[in-house]
Amino acid sequence: MNRDISYAKKLWGTLILLVLINSVVIGSLIIIFHRYVIDFAIGDIPFYPFVFVGMLNTIVSPLYLFFQSYLQTIQDGKRYAVNALLHFTIQVALTVFFIAYFKLGVIGVLLANLITTALFFIYSFFFFLRLKLKWRIDKEIASSAVKYATPLLPHHLFAWSSGMIDKLMLNSLSSTSTTGLYSAAQQFGNIVGMIEVGVNRAYAPWFYDKISKGSTAVIPKLSQILVLGYCTLALAISLFSREVLNFMVAESYRSVWVYIPFLCYAQVFQGVYYIFSNYLFYEKPKNVFYCTFISALVIVVFNFMLIPRIGIAGPVVSSAIAMVIRSIVCIYMARKTECYVKTDILSLIIPIILFFALSMLTFPLAKLNLFVSVLLKCLIILLVVLSLLKKYSFEFKSLFIK
Repeated sequence: MNRDISYAKKLWGTLILLVLINSVVIGSLIIIFHRYVIDFAIGDIPFYPFVFVGMLNTIVSPLYLFFQSYLQTIQDGKRYAVNALLHFTIQVALTVFFIAYFKLGVIGVLLANLITTALFFIYSFFFFLRLKLKWRIDKEIASSAVKYATPLLPHHLFAWSSGMIDKLMLNSLSSTSTTGLYSAAQQFGNIVGMIEVGVNRAYAPWFYDKISKGSTAVIPKLSQILVLGYCTLALAISLFSREVLNFMVAESYRSVWVYIPFLCYAQVFQGVYYIFSNYLFYEKPKNVFYCTFISALVIVVFNFMLIPRIGIAGPVVSSAIAMVIRSIVCIYMARKTECYVKTDILSLIIPIILFFALSMLTFPLAKLNLFVSVLLKCLIILLVVLSLLKKYSFEFKSLFIK
């Protein structure tokens, strides 16, 4: 037992040092040599302060993400959920504060992300210090970690680039102001994405446990409930984004509300991708690369075709198409795995289509009186939630009530 504890302390100490060294060294090198590494790709966007603040966020963020992974490993779901909720709340509050009060625009969003990440970096660091880990790099553990992680590097590279390509191409093919408008709209879609990432980090270990034990009947049920939850969140954001923008940002940014439903439901398809990618990570992790590679390729091709013609709508359409295709490819590959649990794919896709159609009501409702419009939107959300609770009450009870 003592030997297991000693090895665990050596393991976590090694992995944390590798994460810190990797993020600090690579991030610092990019900042120092930015003229030769990334300036050619960012076009008219000033490195200082925009990209610089983003790079600082990239340097300090991995430790908190590693901390959350640690909590997953030890199955401390309560602390994990509290951390995720606090992180989200602080980030949103700071974003609203910097944008609505100080009118900082895009830099306000970047600063909010950096401050939140820095706070949780400090929190994570002191948490690990209290564990009295062995703070040295064990060569054998480091070698095994590198061998496991190396095949996944292309996947993470293309996953990261997919989130950056559209803004870089929009800035290059259109203008900096257009990129700022798109980034403002994207923040609303990213709310759905952040929730999905947090849910998937809790879902993945549960999924692996069910697969390993053969208790797989519950997986399709939970998959459907998750997608319905993402759809409901996307619907609420789509319906109320116009009112939120009117309150939060300058008038020049408010017109982007028309793109937000498309970005939100693109993220819902990403949620579908997360669900099925767990089959690949469990059995064939190298194959995840093909999903992200195809997604990045689609974004590049469609952005080149669409941005010169339709401007800001180009990356909106490109992102949506890329998310749908990535989900389809992932589902196809997941169905080829031996551990795959038969799932009614239409029961996941049809609700997304129906909810998206419902979110289109935001356009005719925008022509009504503000009070009437908000009242009707609240009524729509209430009816949807009550309908889902009534229809899926048995599934909720069977999944969450012991």
